[in-house]
Amino acid sequence: MQMKTAIPWKTTIDINTTRNLFSCNNEKLPYEIELYICSCGLQKRIIKQAKKELEQYQCSECGNDVFYDALYYISNHAWYVPIEKIPFYDLLQENLKIEIEHSTDENNLLFLLNLQIPNFIDLSSEKVEYYDKTIYSLFVDKNGRSNEKPMVEFDLDFLIDDHYFYGKDPSQSEVINRHPLLAFFKKQMLQLLIKHPLCDDLALVKYDCTSIKDISFFLAYPHLKEYGFIAWQEVLLLPDNKPLTIKQGLEYVLSYRKEKSLQKAVFQDYKEQISTIKKYNFYYIFSVCKYISDVNIATRMVTLKFEDEWIENRSYEGIEELFAYLSQTYTQKQIEMLMNDFSCKAAYLFFDTLEMFSQFDDEMIQKIEKVKPRCLEFHDVITYIHRRLVHEKLFEVSFEYSVAQKRGCVIKEPYSVQLPQNGLELYEWSVALQNCLSGYGELIKNKRTTVYGFFKDGVLHMAVEVKNNQIVQASSKQNQKLSREDTNIIKAWFDEYVSQKNIKIPPI
Repeated sequence: MQMKTAIPWKTTIDINTTRNLFSCNNEKLPYEIELYICSCGLQKRIIKQAKKELEQYQCSECGNDVFYDALYYISNHAWYVPIEKIPFYDLLQENLKIEIEHSTDENNLLFLLNLQIPNFIDLSSEKVEYYDKTIYSLFVDKNGRSNEKPMVEFDLDFLIDDHYFYGKDPSQSEVINRHPLLAFFKKQMLQLLIKHPLCDDLALVKYDCTSIKDISFFLAYPHLKEYGFIAWQEVLLLPDNKPLTIKQGLEYVLSYRKEKSLQKAVFQDYKEQISTIKKYNFYYIFSVCKYISDVNIATRMVTLKFEDEWIENRSYEGIEELFAYLSQTYTQKQIEMLMNDFSCKAAYLFFDTLEMFSQFDDEMIQKIEKVKPRCLEFHDVITYIHRRLVHEKLFEVSFEYSVAQKRGCVIKEPYSVQLPQNGLELYEWSVALQNCLSGYGELIKNKRTTVYGFFKDGVLHMAVEVKNNQIVQASSKQNQKLSREDTNIIKAWFDEYVSQKNIKIPPI
């Protein structure tokens, strides 16, 4: 009998466990069935004395004499070795099958990537039964939650996510998407998911989705009806009580204002962001349109850019609260002057200010002294309040670091690179550099960022912030920009000691 299989299998089965024509009166027979299923399709059954070793079997059809022990690969311990080192790894792709399990209400799906391994034969019917060995699973539900998990060992020796950097479990999706075998089957799972009733409400966007992550995004936000929303940041700010197109989303960013000049400026900014950084950060523009009623001022402010070397990693968290404060304290013209000053002179101070301001409660905001609408003066007063009311509770806090974070503590001539050990030391760094470093204590404690100090002859010369496996800012005393030489030193240090791209990760 011939059966189609790409992997040549062999297995040994106790004859007493299978239906056969030899046993009677429940008599236990001293025989085993040695079953061979060749890759050419030929099946061979040999009945032998139990425990007896036979000569090496060779397929009479194709001459193959290499067969893989099914019982061994059914067991879990066989898969402790990375799957790439399994002898038949190159044959896996054509032997793996995707199975789908549904919840009773069909609000979630579980994709299983299975390898079928023979483990039983009915001698009477000659039917072979197979065991499904799951090597990977992917869960997706109606609310956009998804989870993927390798069920056996994979040699995933690269990681670009910062979770491992902070000593946490690594993000699976980043590494899985780089594995050729898993990436191949994830594409098939994506196509099955697109056709499933779970995605019926996504008819306008699902065929443009190129990943499970894309589909999960639109499952979470089914009111977004154009694929272009995939580039939008802060989508939680958008209204979810009705379907939205890109045009309607931009109208919301505009606070539904009708002034033609303002509309043109907002639409133009959208096109520029999508074409340059491939993202759309609208929180600043949304705040301008909401709080600046003078159309001429608002139109000019929309065109302001806050760009520095690390702009792609910046967050606008806290911007609406900042504008609410500014609109109560300054005239609209003064707010424009302040934002223009940040844009022209020190965009990095703008994001520093936002980082600190986003941590303020109402009581802290009330303590802010009104200063001239100049970026340095405004940043200084925010830093002062932040130091007074935030750093005090961190003085007794000790920071804990992962092994990966500590890898950055090296001698990189002419500097010695160090990590602050507690809130007090971080405050001392802040005083030495005359900047707002002390405000990062809570973020460091919660493993949301890492700050390294570069010392020369025992004196702190500059600090570097690393977040999401990227440098997000680097500066010297009074937030002065670094020299080209120091910038090159920092980049070389990061690539050699901190970047996760070349780190061998532990087994998952």
